[in-house]
Amino acid sequence: MHVQESNLRKILAGWPIELASAFTPLAGGTNNQVWLVGIEDGSSYVLRLTAGLSDLPRLRYEAALLAALHKTELPFLLPLPLPARTGDVLVLTELDNAEQAIATLTPLLPGHVPARNAANIAQAGTALARLDVALASIPASILPVNAGSTPAHRFYRQSRLGRFPRSSSRLSATGRYFPCRICPSRCFTATMVPAIC
Repeated sequence: MHVQESNLRKILAGWPIELASAFTPLAGGTNNQVWLVGIEDGSSYVLRLTAGLSDLPRLRYEAALLAALHKTELPFLLPLPLPARTGDVLVLTELDNAEQAIATLTPLLPGHVPARNAANIAQAGTALARLDVALASIPASILPVNAGSTPAHRFYRQSRLGRFPRSSSRLSATGRYFPCRICPSRCFTATMVPAIC
């Protein structure tokens, strides 16, 4: 999917933000095209375009899950999509080649990739445990029901059940993880960061 800067500007007009001064393509994605959007006032956003409309249920589910997680007051920032002028966080648009696409815009979150050391691994494990507890606290009734079997939906569902599709010596006979030492819930931190659980 190729998108000209003029079309990116047209897409961004769907949100109540200042004029963009720069678009920088971000590499690494496989399902979307993503740009860092610099604004004249110095703020930055991330514009994500997903080709086609088949991912609409998945993106609605993702947005609802992020909004629900935001209400749990996690100790770290989440990439919450900004509401467009229409009030929706998803903007349906047409690309240069008349292909349909779904656009989302999020503020750029501060941060960097940390060094892989014991202290940072312990912090990551604590953050994952808190995320697991937050996911388990979200009632299924507030999330869209037509999400299908998306990665976010599977992750949420497995968190609610206390099971994750990873092998571990910490599995009990029922297939559930034993309680983690850093949080009161059944979490999967032990599988990902065994040194702290």
